[in-house]
Amino acid sequence: QYLSGLLCILPLCKNAKITLTTPRESAGYVDMTISAMSKFGITVTENNGTYTCSGNYTSPNHELCAWGDWSNAAFFLSPFEPPAIELDFSDTPLPYTSA
Repeated sequence: QYLSGLLCILPLCKNAKITLTTPRESAGYVDMTISAMSKFGITVTENNGTYTCSGNYTSPNHELCAWGDWSNAAFFLSPFEPPAIELDFSDTPLPYTSA
């Protein structure tokens, strides 16, 4: 996730690049980040562990729906019996998808 955070600020920098000094561990997460960035017109290029993109990016007005993250709830709920509740997300808008 650290690399994904750096990738997100890369387009705001001028002539910047990220060079990995160790093998990439979370390829799926990084690929997801690059895919999300492409929806905003940002092209990230990777060559032998070095990531680049054109800098000085200005964000257009886009609306984006982000799903809630329940992963941290496990730390608080694990010592207890599972709650007898039912979650209903049927009214939650679907995340942005491109055709």
